Amino acid sequence: MIERENVEANLHYLVAQYSGLVELLLAKKGNDGISRLSKSDMAAHLGISQTAISKRLKKFIHFGLIEKSGIAGYRVIHTDFMETPLGRVFDLLTIIEATPNLSYEQQAKELGVSVHEIEMIYGYLVYLLN
Repeated sequence: MIERENVEANLHYLVAQYSGLVELLLAKKGNDGISRLSKSDMAAHLGISQTAISKRLKKFIHFGLIEKSGIAGYRVIHTDFMETPLGRVFDLLTIIEATPNLSYEQQAKELGVSVHEIEMIYGYLVYLLN
């Protein structure tokens, strides 16, 4: 079983990368709210490879943190990741740590979501770990 600390470390790393990317996109946005930076410029600014920036952009788009606009444009949708599915993953991990033997139904009740939404949150967690 994957330890909660490892999962949280991965999530915190992703959040740190997101924060750096958001700051960059917001600093470089045009009047239309769209940042038109190349992936190589983003990678150089964040100190990661272009492959890594491509993966991050895909994940951030998937989670609704940013959106692609045109060929090389990106718009920040959320500046607070807790308002996104990533925040729900953290909430789920907190519940699992406090009461690890809860069923999906009980976890859903604790989070105030449906069982279907719990399944989606688990899906997000698996996606993040890949």
